[in-house]
Amino acid sequence: MGSNLSKVPDAITTKQRELQLAQREVMMAVQLAKLRDDLLCGCFFASVVFPLCLLNVRRTGNPAFLAPMVPLTFALFYMYDAGYGTKMARVQAETERILATERKRFVLPRGNRICSPEDYATMFCITDQKK
Repeated sequence: MGSNLSKVPDAITTKQRELQLAQREVMMAVQLAKLRDDLLCGCFFASVVFPLCLLNVRRTGNPAFLAPMVPLTFALFYMYDAGYGTKMARVQAETERILATERKRFVLPRGNRICSPEDYATMFCITDQKK
């Protein structure tokens, strides 16, 4: 009878972990959907601006009207890479590298009400690497 009661906290912890991971996936999907929607809006804006720039260059002969096309093109490529490319995988890899090699940067300051820097270092196995 006692063994059944001891399994309850483990089941609750497992369920909480599953819910947290599901919530994380939903939030990542929402972020990705927002990026893709921003890309759609950016493409619409570019489809209006680019022809107007080209018409002004043709009408006036001044190539300075092509200047807005350069940063807008970079912005569109950035949004495409974030929404459909490998940017998310590159960010995740860099995040893993930072957490593995630079964990000491994230130690909480003294005087916070969450936990002491020593407790935080103990929780995440951070050693003092002063040289």
